[in-house]
Amino acid sequence: VQPSFDAVAPAPQPVDVNKCELPAHMNLQEFTATPGVAPSPWSVTSEDRTKYESLFSVADVNKDEFVDDAEARAWFTKSGLAGELLSKIWFLSDVDEDGKLNH
Repeated sequence: VQPSFDAVAPAPQPVDVNKCELPAHMNLQEFTATPGVAPSPWSVTSEDRTKYESLFSVADVNKDEFVDDAEARAWFTKSGLAGELLSKIWFLSDVDEDGKLNH
């Protein structure tokens, strides 16, 4: 279940990850966890993982190990981002489409 972050936002469109570009200042080698393995822009450093686990814990208000749509809505709307963009972020984040995020 996708929460509504903006009553007038259209349904999110699928994103073609092959057309995504990293900002020019990012070096793909920074994302490579293992020497000799192709770099991945999706790799997360241990420092970043610790930071994001902490943020997840804060967003998980009821401490059930999930961030449900209501918790996500409360957390995401604090960002100041447009409702349409937040809906797209949710669409990409809730990969199993169960209306909640897990880590």
